[in-house]
Amino acid sequence: MSGFDNQLKLTHVFHERGTSLKSLIGTGTSDAAFRECTSLEYFEMPESLREIQQYSFRNAKLKILNFNKGLIAIGKNAFAGMTGGLSLIHIPGSVTTIDGNAFAWHKPFYSYVQFGGEGDPTQITSLTNTAFAGNYNTDVISEITYYSNSVPDANVVDLLSKLDRKADFNISGKQA
Repeated sequence: MSGFDNQLKLTHVFHERGTSLKSLIGTGTSDAAFRECTSLEYFEMPESLREIQQYSFRNAKLKILNFNKGLIAIGKNAFAGMTGGLSLIHIPGSVTTIDGNAFAWHKPFYSYVQFGGEGDPTQITSLTNTAFAGNYNTDVISEITYYSNSVPDANVVDLLSKLDRKADFNISGKQA
């Protein structure tokens, strides 16, 4: 999907049941699905969505970010620079890859990030150290929680502990 780039009046996007949308395409800084849609507050993630490519929602104003459980990959700068006041990011267990600056430079800050959930263990295997980087958020993330079948999961702890940050935050594991 591409072509909504810079639609300044777009505020909400909904999908009909049964949609087959698998990927939001972002080929670069000048061509991305919802880049610079500065009024976009809500985007319904269809169950079929597997990948959110680079720059797809850069500088959007999302207030609510509900990922679908089938999502696998989040590309670089996919949600960078959002200004909607998002305070919680819940990444479903199905996500295996989060690329650089995917959630960087949020303003105002978010303070809580959760990987997986009860009955939904995290599958994360690739998380760049700059995934949550930026001068607005890394000093205010206070807690990261991950759900795993084996708590503590050394691989997840290792990935999370390498995140670029200005202040320490609590990393806690829970049984999925």
